[in-house]
Order: sequence, then structure tokens, then C-alpha cells
Amino acid sequence: MPPTTRAAARARIDAAAAALTHDLLARICSFLPPGDAILTVPRLNKALAAAAAVRVAELRSVAAAMQAEARRAFGGVRDHMTFSVPLWALQEAWPQLTRQ
Repeated sequence: MPPTTRAAARARIDAAAAALTHDLLARICSFLPPGDAILTVPRLNKALAAAAAVRVAELRSVAAAMQAEARRAFGGVRDHMTFSVPLWALQEAWPQLTRQ
């Protein structure tokens, strides 16, 4: 039967989380993409957050290096940003875009 109170639900969630060992949680998180791992692992528990801190710092430094490389490749243009095309403009241009 489903729990009838928040306390009972919280107790069941805590019991389920306690059933997983740190090694198993680390193994599961190793399959996550880097962005998801950065956001998920620190929320699981403090031990995993401490273990993942090195990897998070490494990924952030790689991202910063990629951004710096992109700035050098585009001549340092900072005003360039991506944007999505409004739906009405896409609908208007669709016949020309699909013409073969």
C-alpha cells in the first residue's frame, strides 16, 4: 500500500537509498554524461560529492579551455550569441527552405 503521510514516504525513500552502497552509487553515476553527473552526484551524499569534486573541477577547466579556444577561433568576438528562429519566420520561409 502507498504511504499515507509524508513522514512514511520519506522513511521509505531513505530506506531505499540506504540499501545502495557507495560503490554501487559511484558505479551508477559513472555512466551518467558529464553534465548530469555534475548536477546529480553532489546531491546523493557528501562522500560522493567530495569524491566527485576533482572530476567536476577537471570538467569545468576543460569547458573554460574550450570557450577560450572558441573565442580565439572567432577573433575574440564576444557579442556573438546563438538564438532560435521565431516560429512565424520559419513558417514563412519554409517553402523556400524545402524547395529542391
